[in-house]
Amino acid sequence: MTKNRAGGLLFKANKILLIHRIKDSKEYWVIPGGGVEAGESFEEAIKREMFEEASVAVEIKEKALEFESTFVKGVKEVYFILNLVAGEPKLNPEGPEAIRMLQSNQENFYELVWVPLSEISNYLLCPEEVKQYLINYFK
Repeated sequence: MTKNRAGGLLFKANKILLIHRIKDSKEYWVIPGGGVEAGESFEEAIKREMFEEASVAVEIKEKALEFESTFVKGVKEVYFILNLVAGEPKLNPEGPEAIRMLQSNQENFYELVWVPLSEISNYLLCPEEVKQYLINYFK
């Protein structure tokens, strides 16, 4: 069963935190986040995912957008604008994805990157709904 997804929009000095990915020779960027576990709310999921992926504690400022995935039918994606509570974003060596994230190579690469919002239209940011939201929200 495919899980619903929670994503976190974390901003600092007119930049947004993204994960730079290269997988199967495709290069793209994604919003930090991931699957909502059984019995977990979207809000709980994004707090857990931000710690697992970026080593940060966050609080939710507001829900930014919600839509059905264009990739997987029946999967809901919810994205939140977050405030940083503690930590500085870096790959978390304690997270469950740590092994694959820290063993990045040219075929399976992860990197946390602060991307200027003014340049977001130049990035292959998935999903497209989030990219369009960011372009429109920060005009």
